[in-house]
Amino acid sequence: LYMEDFTIAAGETKPVTIYMDSEVVFSGLQWTLTLPEGLSVVTGATGRPRFIIETDHLTDDDDHTVGGNLSEGSYYCILYSNESMPLTAGDGALVTFNVVADDSFSGEHLITLTEIVASTAAMEEYELDDASCTVANPTVTAIDNIERRSVNVVSTRYVSPSGMVSTRPFDGVNIVVKTLDDGSQVVTREMR
Repeated sequence: LYMEDFTIAAGETKPVTIYMDSEVVFSGLQWTLTLPEGLSVVTGATGRPRFIIETDHLTDDDDHTVGGNLSEGSYYCILYSNESMPLTAGDGALVTFNVVADDSFSGEHLITLTEIVASTAAMEEYELDDASCTVANPTVTAIDNIERRSVNVVSTRYVSPSGMVSTRPFDGVNIVVKTLDDGSQVVTREMR
């Protein structure tokens, strides 16, 4: 199983798809889904998380069901068939769910799938590798404070286009170099 990285802003809702790439034909899977703080699965009218089976791995007469329960900060999910109908092998979307980021969500975090167990119609069980994706809030935080400080000009030099330097401006074009009391310089161009 795998998921793709994505970005989400505070207050935004985004779909997350779990993909399966397998040569083995499974009829059921279970996994633990863990989201970072500030991110949650969108629930249906009953208050239960909504998971949607995608059609990439289904046959025409498929009867698979998917569900999940929230417990201790993780969602315990199961996808199964009442009649042990097989999912198709190959690579494609398996399950989609929507997540919503609350106002405190910021930074970069992982969504993880752990304790993944798949089974065949013959009741053979396979422990699959853990999977994760990165979710990040791309919002740039604001500048809290801009400190204004006063600086004083300690010297001014005028440079002519031919490179001559003077404390007084030349007729025509001047490059003006002002040295400030903090050591920095401000360079401008003037026409006299």
